Amino acid sequence: MFSDGRRFSVTGNKLTVSRTQPSGSKTVLGRAKEEAFIYGGASMGVGFNAGNTNMQISAGGMIQQVGLLAGLVPQNEKLLRKFYRDIYYYDSVGGSAADMLSTFPYSEFTLTGVDQKRVDKYVESMVRLNIRQLMPSVTLGYLVDGEYCSSLIFNQKEKVFVDLINYPVDDCVVEHLAFQGLDPIITVKTNEALRRFIMSSNRQAVALRAVLPKSLLQVLQEPNFELDPLTALYVARRTIPGSEPLSWLKRMLPAYLFERTLFRSTLVEAQRRVRAMLHIAMGDDTHEFTPEEMAETVNQFQLADQDPLGAVVGTRNNVTATEVRQGGDFWKWTDVTDQLKDIKLRGLGISEAFLSGDSNYSNVETGMSVFMENTDTLRSNITYEVLTNKVLRTTSSRKAKRLTRNRVVGCSSSCRTTMTSTSRQCAGTSDWKRSRKRT
Repeated sequence: MFSDGRRFSVTGNKLTVSRTQPSGSKTVLGRAKEEAFIYGGASMGVGFNAGNTNMQISAGGMIQQVGLLAGLVPQNEKLLRKFYRDIYYYDSVGGSAADMLSTFPYSEFTLTGVDQKRVDKYVESMVRLNIRQLMPSVTLGYLVDGEYCSSLIFNQKEKVFVDLINYPVDDCVVEHLAFQGLDPIITVKTNEALRRFIMSSNRQAVALRAVLPKSLLQVLQEPNFELDPLTALYVARRTIPGSEPLSWLKRMLPAYLFERTLFRSTLVEAQRRVRAMLHIAMGDDTHEFTPEEMAETVNQFQLADQDPLGAVVGTRNNVTATEVRQGGDFWKWTDVTDQLKDIKLRGLGISEAFLSGDSNYSNVETGMSVFMENTDTLRSNITYEVLTNKVLRTTSSRKAKRLTRNRVVGCSSSCRTTMTSTSRQCAGTSDWKRSRKRT
């Protein structure tokens, strides 16, 4: 017999009353457990130290966190740069590919289109900026870190760029604006290298400080300063609209983490044992070795291993020495290098047929064509950001007074207003347009 919230039962002459579970509570409880399993409500995790980074692996819900590497590496790109640089320094595929793409597109250059007298001004800027070496450096930072930042130093009298200051990306705070045509707001933290240059009594440093504008030296002494958008050279590798710049090596992270873990375990196993273990069986039914005899026999074998000229060991009958657990009987890093190489190349978008000599002519031709197209696109993007949109545009400006008010930090209020309202129409852009038509 049932009542609301109670159950009655009769056993012999005895009436028993017990509470019942509310209707639907069992279903709700089962659904809560299911959601906890899926979304990680009752997760179980383990943490371990992998080199310089503490990794936390969660074994909770199936979709507890969105992302292939969620819970394994930090999701902040600023922290992930340490992994990208480690890939560049030590990974044979990622580092070599980044060096190849950063140096392959560039060679000697010439400027043409107008008379030589007008071209000399642009050539002088490029020579002083050492464009031949600057372009590979910008491209390498673009590929590895995902962004590159520096400040150009403009000479008002000669109306040319005389040098630039490179800033580590880790010392820059970049605030991206919502407008496509505006440069981001970049705040730089003064690093130790800049402070040493300002305070150095070296003859070369003193001579260089005498050439640089005083306003620039004053700005570099501040702990933080904002870069002038007119002279700031910022190149970012943007992928999805609205997202922060990403490194070209990001897709290598899964293979890199797996290889790194296996590489470290291989080193540990190699340090523990480089040869097989020796198992010595002594005695039988006719003779049983005493502990002292067994210790003496083991000692003789150990001493024999230390003799480089060839040792002799004498024992009683029924002594058998066999090697067990060979030194290479474990999962080694070298067992998966070929598979990981294919995964890395696919992640970087490089055809293995282009790098290997085991392919036929058709595959090599296709790989070469794709590689050349990607290289040409990369060179066009970097050339536009560095030369067309920054160096040549600013050099062509005849209204250089605005550039000399503050060559590193902030323009005047009128200049900033012009930049915001007309999108890069500051510092004589109309003259740039006229010179571009003439060229």
